[in-house]
Amino acid sequence: MWALGLAMGISCIALSLRYRMPVLTAWSTPGAALLAATQGVSLGEATGAFMVCALLIIAAGSSGWFERVMDKLPLAVAAALLAGVLTRFGLDAVLSVRSAPLLVLVMVAAYLAGRRWWPRYAVPPR
Repeated sequence: MWALGLAMGISCIALSLRYRMPVLTAWSTPGAALLAATQGVSLGEATGAFMVCALLIIAAGSSGWFERVMDKLPLAVAAALLAGVLTRFGLDAVLSVRSAPLLVLVMVAAYLAGRRWWPRYAVPPR
């Protein structure tokens, strides 16, 4: 997960600087949720799944098929799908107060400080 985040960050920054516009090279929330939720998946299988997913994303994006489907999907349904994927992670963060209260308190304090002094960079819900 660390390598995926680092690679996404570096490639997004490099391409954005090169083309002088925001460029997003990967959206890995569903993939990360899948990897975190499954057990017993080998590195080769996970890498293959990400590569197949990347090819499907490229095909859907370049053909215009994804845009046509998304135009028909209500925004509330798309938001609910993402919320369903992320709910477990949010609940696990709350439950980890018992095992690592200091870590959770520092994370909450960092988020609140970011919302107060750097609201542009505090991305979670408005």
